[in-house]
Amino acid sequence: MILLLHGEDDFLRGQALRQYRAALGDAASATMNSVLLEGDSLSLAHLVEACNSLPFLGEARLVVVRGLSQRLEGKRRKKGSSTEEFRARLAEYLPQVPPTTRLILDEDRTLDDDHPLIELVEEAGGEVRTFVPPEGAALVRWIISEVKSRGGVIESEAAEELAAFVGSDLRALDREIEKLLAYADGRPIRTEDIHLLVSQAQETNVFAMVDALGEGDLPTASRELRALLETGQPPLQLLAMIVRQYRLLIQVKELSENGLSLGQIAARLRTAPFVVRKIAAQTRRFSMDQLIAAYHRLVEADEAIKTGRLEPALALELLVSELAEAQ
Repeated sequence: MILLLHGEDDFLRGQALRQYRAALGDAASATMNSVLLEGDSLSLAHLVEACNSLPFLGEARLVVVRGLSQRLEGKRRKKGSSTEEFRARLAEYLPQVPPTTRLILDEDRTLDDDHPLIELVEEAGGEVRTFVPPEGAALVRWIISEVKSRGGVIESEAAEELAAFVGSDLRALDREIEKLLAYADGRPIRTEDIHLLVSQAQETNVFAMVDALGEGDLPTASRELRALLETGQPPLQLLAMIVRQYRLLIQVKELSENGLSLGQIAARLRTAPFVVRKIAAQTRRFSMDQLIAAYHRLVEADEAIKTGRLEPALALELLVSELAEAQ
């Protein structure tokens, strides 16, 4: 069997790989009958040796090759080159992979339909599977299904809220679902559980607090701060979240003033586009001088807490009051 797994969703690809490895038997059998090869330095002789080896005390052998696609791309293929020769020899060998070997080609990006690697796998009678993160209603369905597969139940509104907060990062969702199931302890997961436990929800509360600070609305900012403190989050961690928010405000404002688009800013900061859009809207409430002054005040609060000059919760309350009054 030859299988090509490609796409940006490493969580789902990883799940598929674990399923094929589990099919080899217990942990000892899986270890003895599986091998991982790096495609960028792989020789055909090494691949043939790995695939043609017989399973040891088992029925099948798993050979995983990661990152082979770039070896075959057009810009790297020249007639008579070693790369062209490698592709030709690979095309000749793939149909000969023994039936006792599961050859899996693992690519961490989505390949074009006409990519040489897809063509080679299909010509050899193999299977191609694409893994892209689900979005919208599909993401909500995935959350409900994943919770159910772990013996739990999540209300549809809670699943929608979780999808809105975390987005399509399935690895992050996996961690949050595990935490929510432990907290719910057998009962259905509700919307209030999401607001209490999910880190992105807490970041949304930080966003609301900073938004209130930008308007000089001390009552709302203080209320949001109290709500964050009541979640049990250590004050220093809350301060770190607030610092991160102001740092992003400064970065997004500076980059946008330099003419970068929101998409370019998201790529530069390695931050989700929807987060950058929200922050860009929020920057309009602040001048750059206000943001820099606030950032310096945050650093001072951090020092006051760490040196013991101020009790952590009190330091945060004073900080929020000062930032609101500065608007």
